[in-house]
Amino acid sequence: MKGNRAKGIVLGILIVAALIGCFFLYRSIQQENEESAGVSGGSVSASSVQANQGEGGQIHLSDDGITVDGDGVTGDGKKVTITKGGEFTVDGSSSEGQIYIQAGDADVITLSMNGVTLTNTSDHPIHVENAGELILTSTGDEENVITAGTGTRIIENKTVKDTTQVAAIYGKDDITIEKGTYVVSASGDGIHGNDDCRIKGGHIRITCGDDGIHANESLKIKGGKVEILQSNEGLEANQIEISDGEHTVTAKDDGINANGGTSEFDQGFGRGGFGNRDNTATATPTADTSGESADDTTNEEKTANLTISGGKLYVDAQGDGLDSNGNLTISGGETIVDGPSNDGNGPLDSGSESGGVCKIEGGTILAIGSSGMAEGFDDSESTQYSFLHSLDSHFTEGTKIQILDSDGKELFSHTAARSGNSVVFSSKDLKKGKTYTLQVGDTKTEITLDSITTSNSTYQGMGGGFGGGGGRRKGGFGN
Repeated sequence: MKGNRAKGIVLGILIVAALIGCFFLYRSIQQENEESAGVSGGSVSASSVQANQGEGGQIHLSDDGITVDGDGVTGDGKKVTITKGGEFTVDGSSSEGQIYIQAGDADVITLSMNGVTLTNTSDHPIHVENAGELILTSTGDEENVITAGTGTRIIENKTVKDTTQVAAIYGKDDITIEKGTYVVSASGDGIHGNDDCRIKGGHIRITCGDDGIHANESLKIKGGKVEILQSNEGLEANQIEISDGEHTVTAKDDGINANGGTSEFDQGFGRGGFGNRDNTATATPTADTSGESADDTTNEEKTANLTISGGKLYVDAQGDGLDSNGNLTISGGETIVDGPSNDGNGPLDSGSESGGVCKIEGGTILAIGSSGMAEGFDDSESTQYSFLHSLDSHFTEGTKIQILDSDGKELFSHTAARSGNSVVFSSKDLKKGKTYTLQVGDTKTEITLDSITTSNSTYQGMGGGFGGGGGRRKGGFGN
């Protein structure tokens, strides 16, 4: 009797153990299914984005008719429509063509561009209406030519409206460029993203009538080569980070603008609130003339930040050279700014009147231009020595500017692209108490660094007065 009872107990234990094992196996399978579907935590997971990349396909552009092959891609005349995530190889040529993306919120669409020529005079040649992210890459060295609009002229009179203001690459979601050579021309923005734009590699040459690269949220340049040959403003976003690569920016207005306001061009044609110069971004809904829909807004809460931590950067601007409506920070790399000849703008411009700072923590920078709104680095915030020097007379285009140490050794030199009378310089070679020579043409001036920021400025702008140790000059009407 006792033996039968013992056997019953053992059998019961085994049954319970088996049931527990089945339960945990079921939960494990269920959790894997939930994660692959992006259910975990009530948000889209990385695994769900991967799952939504799909298989992709091939796209061949032709004026005789586009041909496509693959899952989630269709062709109708000269228009390609992509509705699913995946990697799509693109080649060929099409005038008045378009790659239109209307996919899921988590879908990642990769376009592998191999010698593509795509033009459209009335719409965005590459248009992302909805997706998780658009990635542009390439497996070859051929140029990919993308042209939007009927011309790239910059409108001088803001009361005139160009009805063909379109972007070459336009996305309502994130845009990333990883590899490839791109020749971009547009009557509006060269590249426009309503969310974030990231440049990780490749060679991009842009000629445009508005912003070279515009992001409503953040623009991060982590490598590659960006050449903006013509623009109204070169780079614009609320948050701008440049950490690597070699880049050239030519602009009629601001070279690089971490925005919280608008340019003259924007006030007439599309984005931003009129005349706002706060350190946060605001916007007024307007007509779609620069590659945005009427309800687009820039970030309304984040303090604008322009941060340069690496790479080589040259800016040629008729407006502000480096402009942040919040903070301007340089911590690495080599930056040269040929700033404005007019006194209404400055080579460096931060949002000091609304709490922003302009600080140098590393790297090398030479910023030259007019002294009317010239700004040096914050004496109390910076950790690397710098100077701002205003000259008694203007130098002219083609003048060589040199910085020499106490032994006459050249630390840095540059030939000015336009006239000016102010020089800002900083590098790790500058030391406290040392005397350096600023040579502008044949004129030599000795500057002894008595503070983190040394300046001969006597200007007092709206944003503040003089810095400690003669150190800084802040604010001004051009911010």
